[in-house]
Amino acid sequence: MRGYQIKGEFVQNSNAMLCARAADMPMSPYAEGTPYVTADVQSIQCTVTVGDVQTWSSSLTPSSVWFDALQGWAADSIGYNFRHSLPGSALSTAPAVAKVVYVVTLTDGYVFTIEFVGPVREVP
Repeated sequence: MRGYQIKGEFVQNSNAMLCARAADMPMSPYAEGTPYVTADVQSIQCTVTVGDVQTWSSSLTPSSVWFDALQGWAADSIGYNFRHSLPGSALSTAPAVAKVVYVVTLTDGYVFTIEFVGPVREVP
C-alpha cells in the first residue's frame, strides 16, 4: 500500500483543515501523476490517534472531501484534490503528537493512505 505523509502542527481543540493532492503513480519518475477524481474513490476511512489513544474515527463521503478539479493553495502551483475539516474534538489532548490517517479505497480496489502527523499545541 502506498501512502502520502504530510507533516504539520495542530492546535488543541481547534478544527484542522487538512488538504492533500493524491494522484496515480506516473510511469516516468520525471512526470506528474494523474490526480484521482471523485468517481475513482469508493470509500475513505479516517482515524485520529493522539499520543497512544485513538480519539476519533469516521467514514467520509468521497463527494464531500474530494474534488474533480485541483484547487489552488499556497503549497505549490498545482493544487490539491482532497480537503477535510477535522473537528477540534479529535485533538483534545496536548501536548502530544497526533496522527491523522485516511485510508482511501479506489473503485478498482487499490488502497492507499494519506497521513498528517505533527504535534498538538496547547491553547495559551
